[in-house]
Amino acid sequence: MAPNQILHNPRDILPLKFGMSQDEVIEIFGKPDAVSTMRSDGKPLILKYCDIELHFDRKDPHELYLVYSDDEIELSMTAEHGEMLQPLTSTEPVDNEFFLRDGAVYFSGLYENGLLKGVAPKDFCCWHYWGKSSTACFLGGIRLRGADPASFRVLNYAYAMDKTAVYTTSGRIPDVELAAFQVLDNGQNDSGAPQGYAKDGRQVYFHNGDGKVKIIKGAEVSSFRSLGDTYFARDEKRIYAYGKQLSKADLTSWELLSHWYSRDAKRV
Repeated sequence: MAPNQILHNPRDILPLKFGMSQDEVIEIFGKPDAVSTMRSDGKPLILKYCDIELHFDRKDPHELYLVYSDDEIELSMTAEHGEMLQPLTSTEPVDNEFFLRDGAVYFSGLYENGLLKGVAPKDFCCWHYWGKSSTACFLGGIRLRGADPASFRVLNYAYAMDKTAVYTTSGRIPDVELAAFQVLDNGQNDSGAPQGYAKDGRQVYFHNGDGKVKIIKGAEVSSFRSLGDTYFARDEKRIYAYGKQLSKADLTSWELLSHWYSRDAKRV
């Protein structure tokens, strides 16, 4: 059996672990059947084995964060998000992250460091600007009103959720199907800002970190997927850029060239 035959059945993915480097994946499964034209540091951001796509982070060491298949199986960071929130140990202020000082928890904001009042360091865990204690959840120095700490989990840079709602850096998303909700990329654009696609069983969402989350009308939910850079996406019928349909794009010849650029048979 060829090395990559193990991935011809989308349910036989036990060797995979989120966070694996691209080199580790290729060592286990062999040469992919296809790779994306979109690259980072010379490495493709998507490897394809039969009908299964493995999506990797743009940043070194290009870790695996999403497994996608058309065969009714989709595994995203939501499968591993429980490990994203970690005990706080940093004592050095870093922009848009939490840190410890004088036995208290602070958040390093744009203009000043803010104290999280009433939060004990031993009772706090975080991931970048998302955090929680046993009694409250936080986006930076802001308490997320009504959020449930027991079920709160971070999905990626742009999205988090608990048993009652989905949260973004711009607020809650109303009327989400929580059981079906999943992120489709790592939620961070190449400038470091929160941005990305997500979907549930009814709708596709785009969050660019500025204003309300956009619902992409007309998107085919079942086949919709992000192309990994948080800008471009596609479904079986359309191409999308920055949450909007590229109405003139020729689906059969369209390809992604690099950041912000794509082409089809007629235009770039």
